[in-house]
Amino acid sequence: MQPNNNAMSAGTPTVAPSVNATAQKDDIVFSDKSRRGSGMMIGMIVLALLAAGGIGFGVWAYLSGGQKEAELNGKISDLESQLVGQSTVIGNDGAVNGVNDYKNPVIKSTNSEKSYSIMFESSLINSNTDANIVSINLENGAVSSCELGKRTYEADGGNGTSMAGSCRITGLDGEIYRIVEIGAGHDNSENVIGFIMTDGTVKYIPLYDAIERNEFAVKGSLKIDGYVIDKCDINVGEGMTGYHSTVFVLSDGTFIEYDKSMLN
Repeated sequence: MQPNNNAMSAGTPTVAPSVNATAQKDDIVFSDKSRRGSGMMIGMIVLALLAAGGIGFGVWAYLSGGQKEAELNGKISDLESQLVGQSTVIGNDGAVNGVNDYKNPVIKSTNSEKSYSIMFESSLINSNTDANIVSINLENGAVSSCELGKRTYEADGGNGTSMAGSCRITGLDGEIYRIVEIGAGHDNSENVIGFIMTDGTVKYIPLYDAIERNEFAVKGSLKIDGYVIDKCDINVGEGMTGYHSTVFVLSDGTFIEYDKSMLN
C-alpha cells in the first residue's frame, strides 16, 4: 500500500493559488479602472474649458462688435455735422452747396506803373434840376469820384455833357466788383444803380431820387437767392409788346431776371 501512496506523491504536484498573485490581478483591474476614470475626467475638463472659451469668445465678439458699431455711428454723425458746418461757412463767401469757392475779383493793376479805372454812366433822367445823369468812377474796388452832369443836344444831332455838381456815395461797405444800372419796364424812372460786390451781393441806390435830390445813400442789398457774378440787359417779349429788363448771372451757372420785389 505504501508504494502506491508514494507513486501518487511523485506525480505532478498541485500548486495552490498564491495570495500575492491574486492581489496583483486585483491591482491591475483597479489600476485600469482608475486610469479610465482619470481619462474621462480630463476629457470632461478639457471639453468644459473649450466650451467656456467658446462662450467667452462669443461674448467678447458681441461686445466688441457693438462697441465698433457705436464708434462708427459716432464718426458718421461727426462727419455729417462737419459737412453741414462747412457748407454754411463756404456759402457765405460765394460757395454753392459747398462746392464752388468762386469770389468776384477787384479789377486793379498789378503793375506799379499802371492804374485801372472803370467808368459808370447812368441813363438820362427827366429831373427837375440841372442834372439828369450821373457818372461814377471805380478804382481798386472803391468809388474814386461821383459827378452829376447835364446832357444837352445840338441842332446837328450831336450831344454834350456839362458838369452840374458832385455827389457823395455813402453806405458802401466792402469791395466793389462792378457798377451797373438795373431795371425792368418801359422807362427808367424806377431803375437803380447796382454795386456788384466781391462777396456776390448787390447793393443799390434808386437812380431817380439820387439825381433829383443828390442823395446817394445805399438803401440795402437786393434779395437774390444766389451769388451774383454779372448782369446783362435783355429784351422781354410779351405778345406784340415787350420791355427791357436786367438778368443776373449766378456763380452756379444759372440766371435770374430782376424783379422789383428784390428791393428792400
